[in-house]
Order: sequence, then structure tokens, then C-alpha cells
Amino acid sequence: PLGDILNQLDDAAVTLVLDHSFEASGPARLRIVLETLGRSLARTGGEELQGAASAIPVRSSYAVPRPIGLLGAGRFDTTVIGSLDGEDYRVSRGEPPYRELRVFRRHRATTSEP
Repeated sequence: PLGDILNQLDDAAVTLVLDHSFEASGPARLRIVLETLGRSLARTGGEELQGAASAIPVRSSYAVPRPIGLLGAGRFDTTVIGSLDGEDYRVSRGEPPYRELRVFRRHRATTSEP
């Protein structure tokens, strides 16, 4: 049975969304705190999972307890690139040893007229 489940997941994509709260301290300094972890699962062709694999939830979301989110809170300098298609982009570099590139996008919600 485990082999069948794993075969169903061969062409699946898992997306993780890390939802943070943030506060700006100055024009280019941010402090972020992880609040929610979201996960979605989908087959790349769009088909639904079958058999035992269909018991895996397609979406899940978990609130991160505030004390744990604060343990990993970070402060860093960031550069605003500008607006593209109504979205603001900021770029920063992580701390050593990995120095990962972080790209933040803020989508501006639009309202539709009835």
C-alpha cells in the first residue's frame, strides 16, 4: 500500500506558504515573525489523488504559537525594488553561513465594483 501512495505522489507538487507579521523600523529595516504555515498538495496534471493517497488533505494550515514564532524572529535590512503590476518587491540577503536571497512581494488588493 505504501508503494501505491508514493506512486500517486510522484507527479505531485507541495507548496508551503510561510505567513509572517512584520514591522518596519525605518525605511529599510524589517522585523518578521512567523505566524502561520500553510501547505497545499496538487498533482501537476490537475487530477485528483486516488486510492489511499486521496486521504491526504489537499490543504492544511497551522498557526505557529507566538513564543515559537518569536524564537525565529529576524531583523534585517531590505531594499525596495519598486512596483510591478501593482505589487511592491523588497529584496534582502540572509545571515551567514547561507546568505540566502529573500524576495518579499506585497500584493495590493483591488476592489471590484458591483
